[in-house]
Amino acid sequence: MTPTSDRLQPSSLKTLLAWAPTLSSLTANAHAKVTPLDAKERMLWLQLDATDKSWWINPYEDVYGPCPFDSQEIDPRIVMTNGEVHQYITRDPPGLHALDPLPCTKRLHEIDFATWLPTLEDITVIRETSRGCVCQATSTEGVVCLKLFSPGTRKEFISEHAAYTNILNAFETVPDTFPRCMGWTSIPPAYLASDKCPQWLQSLHLDKTSPNIGLLLLEFLDGSPLFTGNISDVVALKALEALGSAHQAGIVHNEAFPHHFLLSGERVVLFDFDMATVSPDPSASSVGQWREMKELWKILFNGLLPDKYMGVERDWKWTPASP
Repeated sequence: MTPTSDRLQPSSLKTLLAWAPTLSSLTANAHAKVTPLDAKERMLWLQLDATDKSWWINPYEDVYGPCPFDSQEIDPRIVMTNGEVHQYITRDPPGLHALDPLPCTKRLHEIDFATWLPTLEDITVIRETSRGCVCQATSTEGVVCLKLFSPGTRKEFISEHAAYTNILNAFETVPDTFPRCMGWTSIPPAYLASDKCPQWLQSLHLDKTSPNIGLLLLEFLDGSPLFTGNISDVVALKALEALGSAHQAGIVHNEAFPHHFLLSGERVVLFDFDMATVSPDPSASSVGQWREMKELWKILFNGLLPDKYMGVERDWKWTPASP
């Protein structure tokens, strides 16, 4: 993670790097303490989980010690403005602890859609809704991932475009903790309605009205999201480091949950930046970065890893706010 300048590392990443050397001894302690559940205990545990009463309740949730991000001097849930106390659940008000903007000397490659789209082959729809679509395709670059945004998700497209632009400018070489973004384009309704538009694109159930459909061309990665079946202490640390790389790029992901990290070979890749806040947006704050690093640490080291050791498999796609 070599940054392009001597910008100070965000506090969330500094804390992570200071804590990381202790992980091997903490893991040994966890293995010594955790006892796998037998079949009856597992059934009782899962029945309790079905009532939503066991989120954040785990007999082994402290085997990795206290969360290293619990020592922040400012409680991220409470801030003072003009002497008044306000509660902020997900984001801080604009300007509060805002991140410094990155120098923007490089831009994402803009694709000529009219000449490029017809060259795509072997289109496979991976996920499709009226709001957007993710496809796999074969292009001159090899197998690629296309992420398309309906006009109603213009804000999400702008956020994701801004995130990949910051990543491009924050590092001399883009880390393998992110999918490589190979370009973008904006497709107007007139092209979508013309006979020049490829049939596969016309057949998608996207809103094809004005304004344009946004498209990002991304590296295709074969892998699976993080869950109890593929988590390990090394994978968990790589996930935190991936989030730390995003923070170095001036990004607050806002959805840094296990299903947004892909384990692909030896890589742990953070993706889906459509809900991110990105500097120089004044709502992208250091407190937001600290908060999401803290929450991810607790999900991984208080949740997924102890669950794995106990032999319990739970769906961590949704989690309540940590206490």
